[in-house]
Amino acid sequence: MSKGETREIAHRVYSEIESNFDDEIKCLQQLIQIPTINPPGEYEQITSFLKSYAKSRGLEPTILETPTEICRKHGIISDERRLNMKITAGNVGIKPVILLLAHLDTVPIEDISAWKHNAFSGELVDNRIYGRGACDCKGRIAAYLFAQLALARTLSDSMPRVIVAATVDEEIGGRTGAAYLLEKGDLNCDYCIGEGYTWEVFNGFKGLLWVRISVKGKSAHGATPHLGASAAKPLENLFKELRKYQSRLNTIRQAADTTMNIGLVSAGTKINMVPENAAVEIDLRTAETYPMENVIEELSAIVGRLQKSCPDLTFKMDILNKVDPIALTEKHPLVTAVHSSVSEVTGVEIPVKLWFAHSDTLHFLRKGIPAVNYGVGRAGIAHTTDENIELNDLRISTKAIALSIIKLAMG
Repeated sequence: MSKGETREIAHRVYSEIESNFDDEIKCLQQLIQIPTINPPGEYEQITSFLKSYAKSRGLEPTILETPTEICRKHGIISDERRLNMKITAGNVGIKPVILLLAHLDTVPIEDISAWKHNAFSGELVDNRIYGRGACDCKGRIAAYLFAQLALARTLSDSMPRVIVAATVDEEIGGRTGAAYLLEKGDLNCDYCIGEGYTWEVFNGFKGLLWVRISVKGKSAHGATPHLGASAAKPLENLFKELRKYQSRLNTIRQAADTTMNIGLVSAGTKINMVPENAAVEIDLRTAETYPMENVIEELSAIVGRLQKSCPDLTFKMDILNKVDPIALTEKHPLVTAVHSSVSEVTGVEIPVKLWFAHSDTLHFLRKGIPAVNYGVGRAGIAHTTDENIELNDLRISTKAIALSIIKLAMG
């Protein structure tokens, strides 16, 4: 198909998106109004809504439940059913099969009183839609759904198979959602486009390393601390060591993109007791060019020095999670299709880079299925108070996703 024919199809799809944009806004607002905070992960209401919504518009919705035994295997013990949504359009047998992957769950809200806009209203103010999940990840669900719908109404018999999947538990690893469904064969595809941001294309991920450093001491009454050995005592030196280590990483060219965050700190059980146990949990995102084994060895050396300085305590380092960096090349057809589509829609040359976080597209890359991350929103907005997306970003991303599919379908 010529470039002129592709442009003509794209403009017809854009017109369809524009004519339904008010509906897209309302759909997103309705999604935000259904709380899906994880934990506990409540999915029945939102999957019921999406099933009805998709069916009424001629799409093929399917609810896929993750069995209780799979959930228990991955440490999820909850009365809430794990219900995933799969919405299909297009023609069987027309390649490629393209999956648009988002997730249903959102992170919790720490202080609801800090929100200026109701967290579950989907309020529209000054061309922004507010609410928990507006960016991560319900805005992306809306964009994927309306890109799919515009293609279905425009291409009809020539449309390839396009699947929108909104899965469970991404915020806690995705093993009971996208990873399980992929392994089971329910999300088979040739290309996957997963959650991301309007002004960036992510062609892969930094490495992820979660480490727990624990300290074992000896308990005693708080009034007689000399009779115990406080597990909290070395934490100050541990923090100093970690700050020095981050500074050193920043000076190593291959490791300059490696980041560290002390996410959890715990010590003791009661104010009038010498702490017998303490622990620090650290989240590291490692650069593609710096071996993760180097980071593990260097953290182990820090723990070793602390052990020598505090012989009355016992130190231990555990690896809680370890995922090596993985990426497509910037010249991969999927990367170039999405990147060029965004540029054509916006007139702006946006960056291609590794994502600082992780998402469910990781499971596809590890299985050898090409995947990129692109969607609605802006970095730094997800998981925040007064989470929101701009209407223009919603419009742009919906068009860019649709154009990406057209380019992939037309070869």
